[in-house]
Amino acid sequence: MLRPTLPGTRASETWGVSLDGRLACGGTSDIPMAQGDGEHLTHAKGAIWTDGDILTIEPAAFGAEAQAVLFTGMTDNGNFCYGSINTTRSNSKGGLYAITSGQTWIFDGGDINGDGQINILDDHDSAVYALSEDARIVGGSITLPGGPETAAFWALDGSTYIEHDLMGYLDSLGVSGLGGWQLGAVTGVSADGSVLVGWGSNPLGQTTGWSLSIPAPGSLALLGLGGLVTGRRRRL
Repeated sequence: MLRPTLPGTRASETWGVSLDGRLACGGTSDIPMAQGDGEHLTHAKGAIWTDGDILTIEPAAFGAEAQAVLFTGMTDNGNFCYGSINTTRSNSKGGLYAITSGQTWIFDGGDINGDGQINILDDHDSAVYALSEDARIVGGSITLPGGPETAAFWALDGSTYIEHDLMGYLDSLGVSGLGGWQLGAVTGVSADGSVLVGWGSNPLGQTTGWSLSIPAPGSLALLGLGGLVTGRRRRL
């Protein structure tokens, strides 16, 4: 099925689809979108397609400083889209959109600029790569200015998402065997939110896959750190 663009637009990209194929998500733009290194986000609006129709989400839905939105995935049930938000401050943030309610969330690593708010104005990058089916667990990464991409996840607590630096979280639980590891990103979350997977660097400096099991709320057990990742990663 060809996904239509709105009259007057010149390009669209489709990145995610629901399990039944009824919904798809991506972006649409009034200028051609060039692939690679986030350039395809320029002037993009988030787009959700269903039954030949298209719903566009303006960047302003994520804040006044949002400049472009591209949805890069959705849950199998078609209830949530996630993706990248480019800002006027030359950074990129991970975002979440609830299709049924229109509610939006920006995922950050904390009040970086010290204004008392955790929002799009904090000058660092974040990314969302995966969700649990109910979007209560969000997997991705945080990149502070001048620092490496660092694995993070956000867990819904009431109506608020709480950010967790994954390495710090594991350390707080007393998980051993992490010396020399650098966890780069959470790139997958199981439907029930009980398993996280991602990539990182092992003590030998090799890029390596890992998986973590969350057997019960508030605890994580290390399943394994292994499986050499091959191929080039593409960061939005």
